[in-house]
Amino acid sequence: MRSIGLLATAVLVVALPAFGCSANVSATPEQADAEASSPTAAVIVVQRTIGDGTRGEAVARFIRVRGRQDQGEALRVVGAAVDFPALGTCLSLTTFDKNPSALAAPVAHEPAPSVQLLDVGAVSMEANGVQTQLFARQVPDVVDLVSGVVYATPAPRITDAEFLPARGRYVLRVAGAHDADAFVVTASAPGDLAELRVAGQDGRVVVLPSGGAADLAWEPGATDDMVYVDVNATSLTQGSTHAPTIRCAFTDAGRATIAAALLPDDGTLSIHRVHRERFRAPRIDSGEMRFDFAKVVSFSRR
Repeated sequence: MRSIGLLATAVLVVALPAFGCSANVSATPEQADAEASSPTAAVIVVQRTIGDGTRGEAVARFIRVRGRQDQGEALRVVGAAVDFPALGTCLSLTTFDKNPSALAAPVAHEPAPSVQLLDVGAVSMEANGVQTQLFARQVPDVVDLVSGVVYATPAPRITDAEFLPARGRYVLRVAGAHDADAFVVTASAPGDLAELRVAGQDGRVVVLPSGGAADLAWEPGATDDMVYVDVNATSLTQGSTHAPTIRCAFTDAGRATIAAALLPDDGTLSIHRVHRERFRAPRIDSGEMRFDFAKVVSFSRR
């Protein structure tokens, strides 16, 4: 195994395509031009975390960006993008913890993206025959950059995971409204991280060797899936004002190492498997169903 150091960041986001939806035949030329420059995307995220109990949450965003601004910035504005390091490297999220808005800050000479979160009617998700309603929540305007609704399950609870299982077939149903036609899309969720061991230990609380790296092992997943690990400090070091977070990314090959220099004396490792499935739907230029299944392990040094 090889230790992973702090290297340059590679940001992975769901990119919206450069083309747009087809204009209605009755639209004026000006309306058609506006529509053509406003690509539409759907980003559905299912999160499941095993730690002190098992919690689950599903969030669906249907996004239209006005004009031809940077699409990645638009996705960050609405919380639909996740920043990962390049595979095999790590990055510090401390800067983003101090100023989360920095992720969405546009370049000074470029206009900020104007993002509309679309109302697509009733949205539900079915997994293993159990249907869960995703409720529409109005999003307040953020300095006139974002407006519309986000669809989500209630706040994450231990019981939610029963409706968002691992290794299941998921069906997303959209009823349709003014901003979107009705459609149905299916995807297959991955399994939870099986046979997970940290430093050869399989419990939720482990002891790491003093000054040593953390070797991780698990049952490998699909070739296209990835695993990322968030390292969180439990106790603050002298002079610190917050607990820093380190994020490392790996292929889902079943083995990884977190370098000793990145590990505090005590903390948690949040180990995530990410699986993505792309889709197309009527009036949706680009769609993604993303599964993020995690296990949390507490650790301390000898």
